Amino acid sequence: SLKKDLFLQYPGLDIEVSTGYGFAVEEIIGNCESRRADLIVMGTKGAHGLTGALMGSNTAEVIARSTCPTLAVPFDAVSSDMKKIIFATNYSDHDFQSLFLLTEIFKPWNPEIVVVHVAEPMPREERKQLEWFESQVKASISYDKFSFALLEGEIEKAVSEFAESSGADLLAVSKRRRCLFERLVSRSVTRKLAYHTHLP
Repeated sequence: SLKKDLFLQYPGLDIEVSTGYGFAVEEIIGNCESRRADLIVMGTKGAHGLTGALMGSNTAEVIARSTCPTLAVPFDAVSSDMKKIIFATNYSDHDFQSLFLLTEIFKPWNPEIVVVHVAEPMPREERKQLEWFESQVKASISYDKFSFALLEGEIEKAVSEFAESSGADLLAVSKRRRCLFERLVSRSVTRKLAYHTHLP
């Protein structure tokens, strides 16, 4: 069994196995809330094209609905030492909270956290905003391995290509609350990045 295999690889690990009946997303969200989970980890094969982006997978729906962070691990992801994490931002207040939480979760690995923003047509103004965001992050989050980058192009492509070309081990984005209809039909950046990268 999976539990036995994990015990053999990681002696002393505290593992609890639970099974349930019903819709996968509902069961996962319910377990997360009842157990007061700090993190959900899900494997995903992903989906591609318009159907995948519009309908979503169980993983994408859990990301959209969960109240705690969700780590989606693609089937073709390789194990890594978590040396570099890319965090995509659009400078919202929510991004400060997400970045703080990301730092707390992965601090034991001591990774470089690269905060990236994809520029609009006015790169000079975007540069000023990124510099402001950088100063706020450094003043409010006690961590000394941040770096910042301004990207250009279509956001999904620019972030995905930067993450892969820079040798990132993980790609992080924060998500915002949406109504049910928007969650089902949205081609949001969070969903699109979840589908089109092999990085966790």
